Amino acid sequence: MITIAPDTITAAVSVITLLVAIGGGIFWLGKLTNRVGQLENRVGQLETRVDQLDKKVDRLAIDLREEMRDLRVELLEEMRRGNQQLLIALANLGHDDGGQPVFRVPVGAE
Repeated sequence: MITIAPDTITAAVSVITLLVAIGGGIFWLGKLTNRVGQLENRVGQLETRVDQLDKKVDRLAIDLREEMRDLRVELLEEMRRGNQQLLIALANLGHDDGGQPVFRVPVGAE
């Protein structure tokens, strides 16, 4: 009969346990590497989307500034026109003998 020393059995079990632990570690390291790769891809996609959104926001900001500039010009023109009408109305304002206001030239209606 073959007899195996207890020290040999202990050493063999220890080596097998160590190999299983190393194999499991390599397996989990492979899974972790795969997940890191997937995350890198997703981060790259998100960076691309953020860049696209940044360009859209920049374009919208430019368009908004242009529209605000145009509206400001229109508002200033309307204010000038209103001021001009007031000045014309005041220049053509008089009073009758009773002190009531009388406009000699009617203000143009638009």
